[in-house]
Amino acid sequence: MTTKDKKPIVVLIHGGYHTPAHFDLLLRTIRAEYDVLAPALTTVGWDDRISGKTWRDDVALLHSIIDPLMDQGRQIIILGHSMGGIVITHFSIGESVAERSALGKKGGVAAVFYLTAAVVPAGKSALEMNARPSAPNVHDVDVSLPIDPRSPRPLTRTYD
Repeated sequence: MTTKDKKPIVVLIHGGYHTPAHFDLLLRTIRAEYDVLAPALTTVGWDDRISGKTWRDDVALLHSIIDPLMDQGRQIIILGHSMGGIVITHFSIGESVAERSALGKKGGVAAVFYLTAAVVPAGKSALEMNARPSAPNVHDVDVSLPIDPRSPRPLTRTYD
């Protein structure tokens, strides 16, 4: 067993407009001392692979990757950036070291860090929390139009 095997695994969850590669410098630094995972979220991208996907799909992805490690007794430090905060919130429910221990399970989430991330109540999405008439500066955008970086997409509704 190496020194890293005795430490928690650091899991970084990127935001909606990023990929794990955007965090390369940070991850290289952390990898010097810890095992690191930075999976690409299923809801992020520019093609049809993300069609119909939600944060629930991202949480399922995390469970498929992290649960076997926790079952082996590994502890997890999970960091979420931006939309990744929603994903880590929902993944972490019931997965703390104490909660898993109470169920006779090994491992678990030892710490949760939000890096300029969205924090929402369990079972909610950022859209559900923000897309209501009282929320300032929340807009619906017509996403059916082709992406053109030279011009913004037209607003279909505004909540100002």
